[in-house]
Amino acid sequence: MPADRPTLSRVGWAAITVPALVIGHHDDPFHPYPVAELYARSIPAATLTTVPSKDASPAAFAEQIGEALTRFLDHQAAST
Repeated sequence: MPADRPTLSRVGWAAITVPALVIGHHDDPFHPYPVAELYARSIPAATLTTVPSKDASPAAFAEQIGEALTRFLDHQAAST
């Protein structure tokens, strides 16, 4: 397991005021899906997107991440 993490405490997540895209899948042992759900609940402007497992289908995983990023960025651009 990596010795680092994005933050030391969840308290700071609520202070994130910009839109955030959280991507997760259910078969990731290093980034468990419940952590993605926690980020999405804790960051006020977060959107959670679930993609297929990379192990089950690398192509679908990559395709759906690309689609999620495009949707998210298009939505942000339309909102400005």
